[in-house]
Amino acid sequence: MTRFDIILFVAGALLLLLGIACALLATTREDRMLASADTPTSPIADLPAIVRAQGAFGQRCEITGVLEADNYSLTSPISGQLCAGYTLTTAWEDWGAPQFGDMKKSRDMNGHVCRDSGTNFDDQRVPSFWVRDASGRVQVEPLNATLDMAQTERRYDVMTASFGDTERRSWRTEHCLPLGQDVYVLGYLAERNGEPVLRCHPRDGKQPFLISHRSERQLVSANRWAAYGYYFAAGISGSLGLVLIAWRVLLLRGMV
Repeated sequence: MTRFDIILFVAGALLLLLGIACALLATTREDRMLASADTPTSPIADLPAIVRAQGAFGQRCEITGVLEADNYSLTSPISGQLCAGYTLTTAWEDWGAPQFGDMKKSRDMNGHVCRDSGTNFDDQRVPSFWVRDASGRVQVEPLNATLDMAQTERRYDVMTASFGDTERRSWRTEHCLPLGQDVYVLGYLAERNGEPVLRCHPRDGKQPFLISHRSERQLVSANRWAAYGYYFAAGISGSLGLVLIAWRVLLLRGMV
């Protein structure tokens, strides 16, 4: 087996694995889209009757309304907004003076080169909150939810080291669910102190549990187009992978 054969086989296998990964992502997005599209929006005032009549713990339920919170004051770390939850991530790069062997590295206007980079998930806080519509309100327990929050702030910072010619450049990005804003929740019915709550599925963690600042129509459209894109990528990548593997097999058999 020549080096070319090995490269061909490895490239084909990687493309095939990438295609499988894209197909799985497409399936996940499609499941979210179908779950939202197939679940009717319920007035919050109807949820207690649904639980009493059907004992419907674990039944999928969809609501829309305005975010509210009780007994705590949660403030987003950068924008300072009162919110029901937030996430904060930091993308960073360490830049320094060029050293021997850095000729091929990209440089900034000062001639510095990037030594290292990465992304830190700094903080996430999403305690229980309430959603109110025209008929009433219900508590949401967001543990294990897929959170679709609006970006509320992005800040660029530069920190120079106390010694040496190095600096860290970072982009801090904040997403949050501001209080008083509309929210869409697709979850499952449970009960706390005799009152209904929405939470993740009690037994199957793979069932979609979504909390989004976008409307149902926007969310369904976004998941549909994402699924189409992932399916397209899966088809192209998987097909190229199979072609390369098949070509390699034919080369070994002397048929090409």
